[in-house]
Amino acid sequence: MERNVDVATKLCGRDSVETRDAVTHLCYFFSRCHQYTDTEVLLRRHLKEPLEDNDWDELYEVLQLYSCVLMGLGRLAEAEELLRRGIRELSDEDRRGGAKATLARLLEQQGKTTESHELLSAVHSDFKRIYGPDHPMVISASAEVTRLSDALERGTGTACTAKCLFPSSA
Repeated sequence: MERNVDVATKLCGRDSVETRDAVTHLCYFFSRCHQYTDTEVLLRRHLKEPLEDNDWDELYEVLQLYSCVLMGLGRLAEAEELLRRGIRELSDEDRRGGAKATLARLLEQQGKTTESHELLSAVHSDFKRIYGPDHPMVISASAEVTRLSDALERGTGTACTAKCLFPSSA
């Protein structure tokens, strides 16, 4: 699989869509195998430095994936900073919502259940307006809001079981 990245880089250039797709697919594989360090090394090799110089509209999947990798590595503050920066820079409302949902999960992991609930409630409202009430993303967000509401009412803080909401398109 790494050979695919090397071939795409050689044929299409480091910043091409084809190379980015090859990197993203390989990184999904690594991360799903919990090889977060390998994933981060590969991602960093193909992102511009400093990270602020990247176009997060173009690199939405990479933003989501990299934040999840940082979460897997236990670097929650870095993941939060990356997601907040990406949310500010994303122009597409749908993608901003996806990044906000991941940020809400991260905040919950950090014990910031109230902030997570507020953010996820806003995401739910946005998704409902964009997609309508019967869309799977709206239903999923609604279930998460309800779960967080119940946790807050019980005073149990966080009930987070998943580390990250991976984007579904890679």
